[in-house]
Amino acid sequence: MLIVFGLTLPVSLLVTDVSRQVFSEKGLAELTMASTLSNEALPQRIRETIWFHHWYGEKLDYGPRLLATGIRADQWVDLFSILLPEKEREKVVSSVTGGLFTWLENDEAYPQIKVDLAPALANVRSNADEAALWAINSLKIPACRENRVKELQAGNYGNNMKALISCRPPVVERKGIANHLAPIVLKMLDQANLPQSVDVTQQLKSRVEEGKVVAMKSKVNQARQALSLIWILPFVVSILALALVVRSREQLMQ
Repeated sequence: MLIVFGLTLPVSLLVTDVSRQVFSEKGLAELTMASTLSNEALPQRIRETIWFHHWYGEKLDYGPRLLATGIRADQWVDLFSILLPEKEREKVVSSVTGGLFTWLENDEAYPQIKVDLAPALANVRSNADEAALWAINSLKIPACRENRVKELQAGNYGNNMKALISCRPPVVERKGIANHLAPIVLKMLDQANLPQSVDVTQQLKSRVEEGKVVAMKSKVNQARQALSLIWILPFVVSILALALVVRSREQLMQ
């Protein structure tokens, strides 16, 4: 039993530490940022998503896949620093984790979670020219041919976005192309009519029965309580072992 105590003590302390991180609002937010949405983790998660979609979803065409997977990690960070800086991502994560933990501690069947997309859309609108310049500088595309360079130098950009980013122009022409490309991107956003927020609560209600959500909530709360106390078990084993063995003060000291 003392051997069991020695083996299980570090494991139980590790499990307790992990559970405190996962089952606490602040800890889960920090873990999510560190593993998924931080500047260090996000580029790798993007690559994994692209490849997962390619292999298990609809096959991505060679061109888009090559463009996306050829972008360096620091270039992805530059893009998200323009569109959704890390501080804004932290706010989104805090909002979601706050809704989850409020739900775990109340009597409501569904968590009240709404993801605000307005800051990201506002950043796109106010920084569309920077995002366009990023695309021209970062995408793995061939250099423009001589006849295309002459068209660009004459200001004949055209209004086809795909054509505008299909080749890399000389550096002196890139800013002008980005300024021309920005309104095209904004027009596409307007036509797409993107939502200002995502109501996670309504999506859950439409996809998951209330009984299943309540049952899951109960199991999560039971796990929170059990894992927070698991460190006690090795000490109980130790006390039982001592009770079975010790018959004197000398034996206890030994």
